[in-house]
Amino acid sequence: THFVALTEDVTEVRQREADLTSAREAAVDAARAKTEFVQNISHELRTPMNGILGMSELLLLSPLSTAQRNDVLTLRQSAEQLLGIISQLFDFARPGSGDEPIQQLPFLLRPCLHEVSDKLTIEAANHGLAWSMEIAPDVPDALVGDAGGMRQVLFHLLSNAIKFTEKGEVRLTVGSTPGPDGSARLQFRVRDTGIGIAAERLASIFEAFSQADGSRTRRFGGIGLGLTLASRLVKLLSGTLSVKSEVGKGSTFECELPFALAAKGAARGAHADALEGAPILVLDGGEAPRTGILALLERWGANVCIVRGPEAAIAAARHAAEQDHPFAFLLIDQRAGGFDAFEAAEKLTASPGLPPVLALLATRQEGDAARCERAGVIGFLAEPDSEQDLHELLLRAGSHTGPNVLTVAELRAKRRERRLLLVEDNPVNRKVALRLLEHSGFQVSLAVNGREAVDSVAETRFDLVLMDIQMPEMDGLEATRRIREGEAGTKRHLPIIALTAHTMSADLESARAAGMDDLVAKPIRPAVLLDAIRRQCADPDAPEREPVVMAPRLEEVLEWDEAIERMDGAEDVLLELLALFVSDSPNMLKRLDDACQSDDLQALERAAHGLKGASATISGRVVAALASRVEQLARASHRADALVAASDLRHEMCRLVAALTVLAREGRKAA
Repeated sequence: THFVALTEDVTEVRQREADLTSAREAAVDAARAKTEFVQNISHELRTPMNGILGMSELLLLSPLSTAQRNDVLTLRQSAEQLLGIISQLFDFARPGSGDEPIQQLPFLLRPCLHEVSDKLTIEAANHGLAWSMEIAPDVPDALVGDAGGMRQVLFHLLSNAIKFTEKGEVRLTVGSTPGPDGSARLQFRVRDTGIGIAAERLASIFEAFSQADGSRTRRFGGIGLGLTLASRLVKLLSGTLSVKSEVGKGSTFECELPFALAAKGAARGAHADALEGAPILVLDGGEAPRTGILALLERWGANVCIVRGPEAAIAAARHAAEQDHPFAFLLIDQRAGGFDAFEAAEKLTASPGLPPVLALLATRQEGDAARCERAGVIGFLAEPDSEQDLHELLLRAGSHTGPNVLTVAELRAKRRERRLLLVEDNPVNRKVALRLLEHSGFQVSLAVNGREAVDSVAETRFDLVLMDIQMPEMDGLEATRRIREGEAGTKRHLPIIALTAHTMSADLESARAAGMDDLVAKPIRPAVLLDAIRRQCADPDAPEREPVVMAPRLEEVLEWDEAIERMDGAEDVLLELLALFVSDSPNMLKRLDDACQSDDLQALERAAHGLKGASATISGRVVAALASRVEQLARASHRADALVAASDLRHEMCRLVAALTVLAREGRKAA
């Protein structure tokens, strides 16, 4: 008989909800627009920077007077500084900065640290500062983590230290402590003797655009973002960052980052096995060893010893030979100065029993090849030849028997058969990349957009494609998808490297999703580009990539008569057994390396025991004896001695495998 009605005016509530929805959509659109703006403006700024840096690199490859070379180096340094400022601004301003997923990839620590050191050595010298780096011996080398993030953190911290230090030194020390589950926590300490930071400003130095001196009369440049970006990265990498400072006495930044341990072989990278284990002696004339050449050779897997002066090189080479660990090459690095490469080479080649001599010359001059031939040098490069040239020089020197001296011209002539397609719409970028690739010895065809690239690939067989991402008509991602569609159902896979000024983490994922194999950021660094090409484009003249290890005579490492007797005279059975030993050697060495890297004495004892049994079965007495010694030392917990003996064991194992490889390939007489 009754009813109750309640009414409520929800007009304002609905309007507020509609306004919130609209505002949220507008915010999403604004964020998307900001992302696109940051990407586009980054592309537009990096494109002319690519021209400036690229042309300066090409100038340095041409004959220049000393004054001209210094001018070009100043130009390149200024462009690098401007590019660094641009990168800092965009790293700070781009949406989602600090939220990127970290990479978990194997890498070698020491080459990464040497790379950072190389970049900052000149900067420190220009400020009149002493620069040093010390890595504790117990710091593991093969790690798993974000090597790029670590490098950026150290670069920001060290650049900041150099900028605010007027005299004295900047020093980086690296230590480590064991972490949970077989991980390692690395401690990086950056100490300077600079102006220091007042106590009241310590809490704000990691804030954006903050410097200890922000006045208009400040003595120090920069935009105050380096420490902010370092702090963001450290947080992203699950690390810690702190600072201690005293005005007028300098500052110390302490950073701790966690990493997992990796097997050493897993961190070598592409083509590392080509120089894996090769013992190389480097003669350097500088006051301190050139970390650049050390980092390169270590990255390629070589065992490097650096000495100063021809006499020290002769003594080191003879000692190594007496210990039955001869060097594969003697590399003269004249670039640091201090001696004449040709005079040093004549002294070295006049001494009997030394390994083949190669040379890295400071400058290229007419008649270098003839002088090298007279000095007994089998091959040489002149700065600023590329890393790829050095890599191929070492590879080819191992089997070089001709009377002529190996030169960069001969190395590049070997690359003429490799045909590359360069896809780039910007004429300046196209000219820089084309000149660089042609200088390196490649045959290069051009396309100005993705559509032309797809048509060119359909008509011509290429060894590799360098593909710009942002282009008219058809971009690089769509062109790559079309190329992959054309490969469907075939065994063909054309390597494609992305060239892009977009450097956000999502760009790499987009490139991979489209089917690209690698990515090189603009502005293009010649060494980076050539290294990417080497990773993706196999050398047609050396497809097997055999290790450059000087194979000993078979009787030095194997008791052949005893082995035959074990097989009751059945040589075919013995050869089959030796082949099985060689095929399993990578697994045996990996177990040995893993045990050494993890400092696990029980695992080292087991690995040595396995090597002892396997080598004794084939009558490899030297390896068996060393393996037995490692096993005993590990069982007795003599850690230091066990690790040293394990290093000797690994070297002898490589020699044994090298001799058995020659036996399998060329027969008993050759071995």
